[in-house]
Amino acid sequence: MVGYIKYAGEKLVKPPTVTPSTPQTSSINVLENSVKLPALEIPQFSGNLGQWPVFYEIFKNSVHSRSDIPDAHKLQYLLSKLAGPALSVCSGIPPTNENYKVIYDALVEKYQDRRNLAAYYLDAIFSFKLSKQESAQHLNAFVDHFAANVAALESLKIENMDQFLLFYIAANKLDDASRTKFEMTLKKDPHFYQAFRIHQENC
Repeated sequence: MVGYIKYAGEKLVKPPTVTPSTPQTSSINVLENSVKLPALEIPQFSGNLGQWPVFYEIFKNSVHSRSDIPDAHKLQYLLSKLAGPALSVCSGIPPTNENYKVIYDALVEKYQDRRNLAAYYLDAIFSFKLSKQESAQHLNAFVDHFAANVAALESLKIENMDQFLLFYIAANKLDDASRTKFEMTLKKDPHFYQAFRIHQENC
């Protein structure tokens, strides 16, 4: 009986166990909660193919792919960032909540076109005007311009790029009617031998 009373007394006066805090983890959590990235400004898109890749990626990741934004708000934000020919693409579609995906898909179908984008980058490369005077500044501008368009061209991952390049050169030598005919009959990534075969079949 005495032993039990002694044990009970020791249990009562025993100080409570304190779990040591982990200041490192707490500071990390506070840091994570306090860091806020600045708002990302989505550029306006007016139909220029050179503007499309940046606009498309930023809008897709910042607005389109977010499940916490209603389609009605996505549509309002999308329309507020369009101008010129890009806005005309969706001018015949009623701007309703249900039509957001229709309008978005119409823009993607028109501008997210690998052939047109590739032709745009090749146009930019071949149309670069050379300087008649030797200049380090002009050389640097040429290198930057050339490298940027080559990188953009490679990002499209076009199959048989060599054949596509030959087709591009050949198509630019055709009259408008013949070139339009090729564009309408060839697949997404055309090449020179396809164009040559179609020409033979139609002769």
